[in-house]
Amino acid sequence: MLLGRIYNHLVREKQWNIGFPDKSLEELVHGASFSVRMLRHSYTDRWFADPFVLEVTDDEILLLAEDYDIHLRRGRISLLIVERNTLELKTLTPVLDVARHLSFPCIVHKNGKVYIMPENLFGEGLTLYEFDQKTYSCRKEKVVSTQPLADAVLTDVFGEEMLLGTFLPYDNPVLHTFVYNAKEEEVRRESYVFADKTARNAGTFFECDGRLYRPAQDGKLYYWQGIVIQQVTRDETGRLAFHEVCRLSSPAANQLSRMHTLNRYKGVTVVDMAACQHPHIARVAVQLKKHFCVIKR
Repeated sequence: MLLGRIYNHLVREKQWNIGFPDKSLEELVHGASFSVRMLRHSYTDRWFADPFVLEVTDDEILLLAEDYDIHLRRGRISLLIVERNTLELKTLTPVLDVARHLSFPCIVHKNGKVYIMPENLFGEGLTLYEFDQKTYSCRKEKVVSTQPLADAVLTDVFGEEMLLGTFLPYDNPVLHTFVYNAKEEEVRRESYVFADKTARNAGTFFECDGRLYRPAQDGKLYYWQGIVIQQVTRDETGRLAFHEVCRLSSPAANQLSRMHTLNRYKGVTVVDMAACQHPHIARVAVQLKKHFCVIKR
């Protein structure tokens, strides 16, 4: 336990920020190398993570993201309006702030409306809010689940409403799915075990070249190590199958960095990244863990 705490301290992040890959999502899926242009802002009392693209115009990118206050040690959900050419943060507007930490504001488009479902592990569970794009305000729609699911995604890509998420710890290898009917009644649940600890969602489903993909978190060696892209299919019984197609890691070669979230909307791909507080020591610690993992096998 002590060694585990020391290891986590050495490889933990310094500060998160949002970035925009210079390659399309299609190119990333096919293994293209890439670099990331980071969001430009002057805030020193907070960092930004878990970005979801709300809207894209010729001049601006609108994001909903975790806005983490370093002093309060708590996140809220804020709207970030970004200048598209320079990636300068133009405005920061809080849209949802509660007593408990909020993150991962999964965006759901349904019946011409926009909803968000943020992670609230230590609060009331998963709540769906209708987001008003004119007033930048949230109205509580319903409690989706009282279970403490991490980085959960609500989607209808399979023709029925499905909730996907994992329980603590953060590197839990089991993904749980809950399927609901038109009356919002749970009709089926499944679980999927990932031996390499890639169960946790890293964003919402997306399509490329007629195929469906899920971004997942690579937690094999440490939390937020990188992103795994999995092609997703479904058999006649409704059970899902996940086939890994590529892994994305931070292009910052000079330090051990992390990637946690990947999302796309209207042609804009967004990620988040963070650097370790002790990059040189962290690199040695990870190599030692790799060595001991090989010995154990």
